[in-house]
Amino acid sequence: MGENRRIVKYFREKIVKSFLDALILKTLKDETGLTGYNMMTRFNEKFGIMLSSGTIYSTLHGLEKKGLIESIVKGRSRTYTLTDHGKSFIDALMGDHQIQQFIVLLEKPVSNANAETLNLESRAH
Repeated sequence: MGENRRIVKYFREKIVKSFLDALILKTLKDETGLTGYNMMTRFNEKFGIMLSSGTIYSTLHGLEKKGLIESIVKGRSRTYTLTDHGKSFIDALMGDHQIQQFIVLLEKPVSNANAETLNLESRAH
């Protein structure tokens, strides 16, 4: 992996972690009833980074404490869904055009982000 790709991956991970609460709410709006493990997998697929279980579960706990999500225990797993308050919250966020664009850009597949970065690198030379 080249130096530029490492830099992009580092900042992509930093941005995802900074906005993880909003990204989890958006994910649960699109697909309800996910477990923490499902979300870790989705974020790995979507962003090309592996978030630790501690990062995911502490964010889920915080969102639950704020009343934005609720969990349902099914056997040994716990699934998460948006509360009405959580739905209103994510709708308000996605209603702001700039925030919506930002989240859509973040959710672009990693391969597209890398291709765009490589195109920028080749133009610079």
